[in-house]
Amino acid sequence: MELDWLGDALQIVGIGASVGASTVASISLKKNWRYRALRNVWGFGRRDRVMVVCTELDDPETRQFPEPREFIYSYKYGDLDALFEVVTTLLRLFPALELRVVSYNELDRSQLDLDSHLVLIGGPDYNKVTERILEEADTCFDYLSPYSRQPSRRHPDEIVLLARESGDELFFTTDKRDYGYFETLDNIYAEGKRIVLIGGCHTLGVTGAAKTFSVLNVARQETREIVLRNANRVWRHTRRKKRFAVLVEAHRVGTSISTPQVKTQNIWSP
Repeated sequence: MELDWLGDALQIVGIGASVGASTVASISLKKNWRYRALRNVWGFGRRDRVMVVCTELDDPETRQFPEPREFIYSYKYGDLDALFEVVTTLLRLFPALELRVVSYNELDRSQLDLDSHLVLIGGPDYNKVTERILEEADTCFDYLSPYSRQPSRRHPDEIVLLARESGDELFFTTDKRDYGYFETLDNIYAEGKRIVLIGGCHTLGVTGAAKTFSVLNVARQETREIVLRNANRVWRHTRRKKRFAVLVEAHRVGTSISTPQVKTQNIWSP
């Protein structure tokens, strides 16, 4: 399913989710110099073609019929909060993007090529495009999971983020904290294009990683300043390299996920 403009995007990701005071469709940040580092972190051009590939849950047809005579298309998607953060951010920072949003199953059925910029949301258990990239590309992070190709030997029942270089296995045992990551690399299927990986051990970590560089709640000054500080820190630390990875800790307080603050020691730039 393609997204030609934000109205369609809101329908696909479920506008029923609360967005507070944000006026999604009316805010464009393309000419605001304060957001230059944030645009550079995402790394797209004004009119680039970008495909967002999100997770799709098991038994999607069953999930889409929550009650008799009711049908909700977007109930098939996983990581909906992260998807909403990403789509809103991209269309605010780059209003002229040619943006397409698909799940990995939709991508497979439509036989679309991976020759554009890619934003991959979620881990390999529910996003097989992410699984393919982790197998074929030289990424900073990987997953060890009982639900994917390789479990952790030390923690076989846990979904673990693996830092490839150090071998560290990262996870929390509480539902109030999680690890997430935001990684960019060259698209191995298309010269001159890039891949953005947004992942985490669980949905909390994935959403936290998306919120780290999100402008969904740009109207909130505290959130805005954290996001801008995150972007500037990454852009300075990586010396403007297009390839980098950022590890974040996501925290949930009640039903809210706070915006993570990037620490310099958790930034990698090969």
